Amino acid sequence: PQLRVIDTTTGALGPILCTYTAQATGLAAMGSGPPPPPPAFQSTICRNNGTRVIADNSTVYDTLRMIGNNQCLITDVNIRIDTITHTWVSDMSISIKHNATTIALFTNRGGSGDNIIGCILNDSAANPISGGTAPFTGSFRPESPLSGFNGQAPNGDWVLSVNDNATGDTGILKA
Repeated sequence: PQLRVIDTTTGALGPILCTYTAQATGLAAMGSGPPPPPPAFQSTICRNNGTRVIADNSTVYDTLRMIGNNQCLITDVNIRIDTITHTWVSDMSISIKHNATTIALFTNRGGSGDNIIGCILNDSAANPISGGTAPFTGSFRPESPLSGFNGQAPNGDWVLSVNDNATGDTGILKA
């Protein structure tokens, strides 16, 4: 339940940056050499096995906090929704918020179909999410471009919101 910097040359653990009372989520990133870090610096942030119940006609939030080098800037964001089990996905909306920017990923799409499994939201995808059908699997362009995050520092909270907009069904956000 601790977040530390690891020296990749020696493998030595650095000081504790954060201590978590529950499930550990976070990322520390430091560039090598003088700032800014090399242009090829990439990071993947994952959150798995954090089951969140999507109650009837309500919103569930899942938050990742990224801690690291403020000299890094976002150049591309892709979102993978690995598993949402939900009946009638057409009454759901999903968004991601970072700092003051909120991007709509998915809004009332899919008809009476169920589930979102292995869905990648990517501005470069050939098909818009609006043209997809449930179960949503594969790569789609989100409702609004993720490029709205470009140029921002990645540090801070990333909040995924999943909203069930109607009564009569529930679901689970798994990964």
